[in-house]
Amino acid sequence: MQVVQGAEANPTLLACLYAQSKCLKTSTYLGAPKEWRPMAVLDTERGAALRLRILSMTQAERDAAGVNEPVDPHFGPWIREGITFFHPGRDTWYQDCWEFATKIAPDFKTVIADTLTQTAVRSLTEVKGMQYEGVTKETKRVHLKSGSVTTVHPTRSDYGFAHDRVMEFITALDESPAHVLLISHEKTGEVSDAEGKVKRVIGGPRTVGNALLELIPSIMDVVLRLEVQGTGANTKLVLRSRNHNFFIAGDRSGLFRDGVVHNIPDFWAKLAGVVNMAKAGSIAPPGGNVVPMKQT
Repeated sequence: MQVVQGAEANPTLLACLYAQSKCLKTSTYLGAPKEWRPMAVLDTERGAALRLRILSMTQAERDAAGVNEPVDPHFGPWIREGITFFHPGRDTWYQDCWEFATKIAPDFKTVIADTLTQTAVRSLTEVKGMQYEGVTKETKRVHLKSGSVTTVHPTRSDYGFAHDRVMEFITALDESPAHVLLISHEKTGEVSDAEGKVKRVIGGPRTVGNALLELIPSIMDVVLRLEVQGTGANTKLVLRSRNHNFFIAGDRSGLFRDGVVHNIPDFWAKLAGVVNMAKAGSIAPPGGNVVPMKQT
C-alpha cells in the first residue's frame, strides 16, 4: 500500500470475482453502470460478446429471436455503450495480454480480464512449447504418444515461468490508472503451508499450479465468490465476502455483506463505495485500526 505525497491521489480498484460456471460472472460485469465506462474486456473465452448481445436485446427482440431466458430488467440496449472487447491470438497469447495490460488498459476507466483462468492456462501452454536455458523440448519435457497424437507435459520450471507471467500481467494491470476486475473459475486444490503441511483449499482463481490459489486473493482489495444455494424453486445465488468453509473471500472495506442474494446494481454500488473510501485515504478493517489503502 502506498500513499502519494504532494500530488492528487488516484485510487484504483483491484478486485476478483470467481465462481463455478453459469453463475452470472460475465453478466455481472456487463451490467456495470455508465460511470464505470469506458470499459475494456480481455475476452479470452470469446463468450462475453455473445452474452452482451442477449442481455442488450429488448423483450421484443428476444421474442423474435426465440430467446427464452428471463433477463433482469436492469439490462437493456444501454449496456452496448462504452464497452470494447479484445481477443488475444492463439499464437501471440502472452504478447497480446501484456499489450492489453500496458498499452490498452491506461485508456479505459475499467478493465476486465475474463477469465484469469484461461489467461494462465494459455500462458502455460505457450511456455511449454518454448526453449530456454536448462529446458529444451527434446530432452527435458515428457512426451507421451498415443496413436497419431503426442501430448507434451510441462516441467516444474515451466509452471514457475507461467506463474511469473501471470503475476506480471496482474501487476501491470494494477499499475495502470484503470480499475481492474479479474474474473475467474473456481479451483479445488491442495496447498502446502510454511511448515510443509498440506491443507485443502477450495476456491480462488483456477490457474496454473496451486501456488496462485492463495497468492492472488492475498493481493486483491476485494475477493468475492458467487455461490449457489438451495435447490429447485428455492435456488438462489448469493455473494460471499468472507472466508467460509474452505472457500476464500475477503473485503477490506467491510461494505459487502456476506451471504446476501447477488444483485448486480448493488454489486457495483458497493465497489464504488470501496473506491470512495480509498479516495478518503484509508479504510478501517474489523480490528478498528486505520490502514491506508493502495493509492497510485
